[in-house]
Amino acid sequence: MKRIVLLLAMILMILVVGCGKKEKQTDFRIAAWGDMYADILSKEQAEICGQGPDSISVKDVLIDGDECTATYEFDEDYQLIKGSYLVKHLQKFPDDAYSDYAALLSEKYGDAVDSGDFGSMHYTKYRTDRTEITLEVANYEVKIKYEPLITIEKPEKGMGTEWL
Repeated sequence: MKRIVLLLAMILMILVVGCGKKEKQTDFRIAAWGDMYADILSKEQAEICGQGPDSISVKDVLIDGDECTATYEFDEDYQLIKGSYLVKHLQKFPDDAYSDYAALLSEKYGDAVDSGDFGSMHYTKYRTDRTEITLEVANYEVKIKYEPLITIEKPEKGMGTEWL
């Protein structure tokens, strides 16, 4: 009888601990605003195509085989402060690509909060509770920019604030 009670207690404990575990919210790809450079570098699984003290760029593929470069941007404390996708070689006309990417972002983030044109550039903005996402199409390129709407807390000294 004691074994059954002990077994039930262990199962209950595992369920409570497992259910209480929250998955970390991400703001851009695999990262959240304020994540450290070294942590993102170690977690990112895409091919790195550029790296410097304030950025990491990786290759990715978006809609219909559009190859792009995804870039993480960091501040002086090596914390994530911006992200973007740049698609230079579209598989279709820019206006068609704009419509496709706007539909994708609307599906993911809901209705646009702003849109407009500046000459030949089209833009549409979306928001989450933590991020502003801007879709731009100009000069046969699509750019999707991610910027925080939250204040990023500064790390304590010695907590991964050195560049690798």
